[in-house]
Amino acid sequence: MTPSGNHLQLPFLLQVKTLADEIGVRFLSIGFDPRSATGEVPIMPKARYDIMRAYMPTVGTLGLDMMLRSTTIQAGLLFWTFWKA
Repeated sequence: MTPSGNHLQLPFLLQVKTLADEIGVRFLSIGFDPRSATGEVPIMPKARYDIMRAYMPTVGTLGLDMMLRSTTIQAGLLFWTFWKA
């Protein structure tokens, strides 16, 4: 088993929270569907999801929950124009 890396994220998250507090930004963690069963969640029609759906049950009990009932947002923030202005 390899370390999860969570201990590396904490300083970063504290820094983000400090900066967000300074400008009045708040974060809300809502990214899990507690009502739907994994069989009720629509699946994106892509081959990688078929592969993952078959693989996840072989490595643990909550992989399909993570894959189908949780969400994430990826954001790329570019500040070049802000600093140039």
